[in-house]
Amino acid sequence: MTILEKIEEVVSKYYEPTDDCTKRFRYDKDENEFWIEKELEEELENLVKGDLSIKVVDAYSSCNYEVDVLVVAYHDESDTLQLYTKKLELH
Repeated sequence: MTILEKIEEVVSKYYEPTDDCTKRFRYDKDENEFWIEKELEEELENLVKGDLSIKVVDAYSSCNYEVDVLVVAYHDESDTLQLYTKKLELH
């Protein structure tokens, strides 16, 4: 599995079909809470050789709608710098 495939696998767990969006957090069937940046960090720490940066940046906020951007910077298997971004919503 490539680093990008692992990122997309983790991010897909945070997709909420009822709201048609990807969220920053999720709950499992036992109501345990998970945060996307922490789960990505844990999943990628052994895959990425070198620097890894995972940030969630505030993009927009109003009274009942919030948008953040997930940013993952890493060196891939061929040592090329890669940047992955994903819009995260809460409404």
